Amino acid sequence: MDDKGWEQHIAPVRSAGAAEAVARRLNELIGARILVGRDRFPPEKALAEMSGVAVMTVRHAMAVLREDGLIETRRGHRAGTYVIPDVLGRIRELTALHPYTRTDIEELTAWRIAVSGEASARAARRASEAGLARLCELEAATVEAVADAEASRTLDAGLHLYIAELS
Repeated sequence: MDDKGWEQHIAPVRSAGAAEAVARRLNELIGARILVGRDRFPPEKALAEMSGVAVMTVRHAMAVLREDGLIETRRGHRAGTYVIPDVLGRIRELTALHPYTRTDIEELTAWRIAVSGEASARAARRASEAGLARLCELEAATVEAVADAEASRTLDAGLHLYIAELS
């Protein structure tokens, strides 16, 4: 398909809430900077096959992302669905709509520590040798980028997405 590795990031979802699950997964890929501004999505049929859902389910998921202003669909020359060029700016706008309190952040951090530890242990138990090697690569890259906040956040999100996939 292309260098984004769509098949490794999109897996079948359960039918209950499938459109929301697909939208959430694509949103996570944008948030983790796996998908960046101007990236083109595969055709809806291909996304549906990867996700194990109907094309209409993917259309609904894409409509959710379009309503949030994260993606755009073009007609005619260069037709397709793309991540908007300034997706980081749009994410900042959406985040500003829902300010978090210090207590919210502390609770979220505690929750993430608990969940991440369990997910990491499960991923380590279930991973192949190649999966473990990839985990180590992602962790090392995240640690190496600690001085660059934006790069560190992107790499950390990618690491946690991979842990979730393995677990």
